[in-house]
Amino acid sequence: MSYKKSNQLKVLHGTDQPCRTNSVIKGDKDLPDIFHAPKNLNEHGKEMYRELCKSLKKLNLLKRTDLQSLEMCADAYGEYIECNLQIKKLGGIAEYVSGKTSQQIPLVTARNAAADRYRKFIIDFGLSPAARNKLGVVEQDEEDAFTTFLKKV
Repeated sequence: MSYKKSNQLKVLHGTDQPCRTNSVIKGDKDLPDIFHAPKNLNEHGKEMYRELCKSLKKLNLLKRTDLQSLEMCADAYGEYIECNLQIKKLGGIAEYVSGKTSQQIPLVTARNAAADRYRKFIIDFGLSPAARNKLGVVEQDEEDAFTTFLKKV
C-alpha cells in the first residue's frame, strides 16, 4: 500500500526536496475560542461540531470556510448515533434483524449511509490516522518542565 510521506519523514530519510514537500495548511487566526453549534444539529452532532472545531483550531488547520463542511460532518455523526440508539431501543441489531434482510431495515441502511458520509468527511479533514499522515499533521505537545529547563541552560 503506498502512502504519501509526511514532511517529517522526508527530512528523516533525507529525501526532502522542495518539489516533494507537502504544502503546509494554515488555519485562520481570528476564529473564536468557543464555537456555537448550528441549531439544526442534534445534541450528538452539536457536541461533535464543537469538539471538531476545537481540535482543528488547536492544530491550526481550521479556516472559516471549513465550518459548513464541519457542520455536515457533525450532522452525519449525529445521525449515525441516533440510528444506533434507535436500533438498541428496538432490542439491538440481532432482534431487530431476525427474519429480515438488511435491505429491508431502514434504520440500518440510514446508519450505514451516515457512517460512510462521516468517514469521508474525517478523511477530508485529516482526522483519521492515515489521513493525518498524508497531510503531514503533527500534533504539537506541550513542553515538559525538563525540556524547558534544558533550553534555558
